[in-house]
Amino acid sequence: MERRYWVGSCAAALFALCASACGGSASNLRPGAITKDQGAIFGRVRVLNNGKDITGDCDVYFGGDEKARRAQPDPPPGGGDAFAGRFSSSAGAPGGAGASIVSLDETGWIFTTRAAGKAHLKQVSCSVGSLAKIPVYTGSDLGFIVEGGDRIAYFGDIVVESHIEEQSDAVGASVLLASAGGLIGAAIAGAIEVADAASRGASQPAELAVADRFGDAVRELKSRYGEEGGALKPYPSLAGGGLFAGGGEPPSSDPPTTAAGFTLGQDIGAAQARCTGAGLEWQDLGEGRSWCGGAPVDPGVPATVKLIACAGKVCEISLDASADAAAWATLAQRFNELSRSFDATFGTPAQRRLDPIDGCTDGLKACFDAGRARRGAAWSWPGGRYVSMSLHGGAGIDAPRLVVVYGTAAQADGKR
Repeated sequence: MERRYWVGSCAAALFALCASACGGSASNLRPGAITKDQGAIFGRVRVLNNGKDITGDCDVYFGGDEKARRAQPDPPPGGGDAFAGRFSSSAGAPGGAGASIVSLDETGWIFTTRAAGKAHLKQVSCSVGSLAKIPVYTGSDLGFIVEGGDRIAYFGDIVVESHIEEQSDAVGASVLLASAGGLIGAAIAGAIEVADAASRGASQPAELAVADRFGDAVRELKSRYGEEGGALKPYPSLAGGGLFAGGGEPPSSDPPTTAAGFTLGQDIGAAQARCTGAGLEWQDLGEGRSWCGGAPVDPGVPATVKLIACAGKVCEISLDASADAAAWATLAQRFNELSRSFDATFGTPAQRRLDPIDGCTDGLKACFDAGRARRGAAWSWPGGRYVSMSLHGGAGIDAPRLVVVYGTAAQADGKR
């Protein structure tokens, strides 16, 4: 296995520089030229590395049907670039029937075709401070269905957040110069450096978020393709089957103003009186932050409460629903119960996310079951009110935690 890794990585690095020239355009859809065995897809993929937008330096690798894929090789650990020239739009690409690679521009929009049936966004590879592309995300969690015909599948608005240290351009340049000069040994050495950089970056898994911004995507489709695009019938087929995705629309209900007995906008002195009046301990933590040793009104879960004051008024109420040191399985159950309650009250969240943590690479379900994951959901309203939930498995010696936050625009803007 290790030997196969290095061969694939070296090959990937050697071909990485041709990706931008050989990879298919992310907006190569021709609505009038879709064959019977194909289907159209559209959506958006944006990539941030340590907070920096690197979308325009990335390729997206779409794999095909998983059963067919098992008989064929995976994309190389060093990125999909080694296959770009041969399989940029081929139905015989590795990864299953209809695998393909597209090169993103700065907007991240994708309008293309692929084989009808099951599809997976398998890999995102980017230039991270060097000429060669390395994978920032690889997995099989982002599956969706392509119906084909006159239908066009919307796979969502995907944000990949990676945490890879930027590498020197000298690595990629050494591959380019060595290849051009026929110095194969030097090229392989440079390729191994790239592979090593990829392996170092892979130690901290990328974070994923998939939002359902179907309305925005349909407007973009019509703007780009006009009447020709109007012949296609868009439908949502969210990557991950809804595991990550939210509604992307404001909730139909009014935003909550109270939580656990406290009220957003109330004077912080009144909040203190509310806490101590319930026989609970109060602490002033400084810088507008306060802590109440319980909830004056039962929120449905054991909790202590932290408050943030903006200009002397409560602008955030944060419930620590893990204050009783409950085990991961109990906190996961609480998260599910709260999520169902909030869904019923507020509607579908604007965003859901589920990420592995602590270097877990066993797949999302296994990582989550082992408490090596974090899960979140958020609802937001016009005017800046928001509600969020975050379940974190902890890392190392840290205990798992569950936090529910009710906030206002003042806190979101950092106005205290």
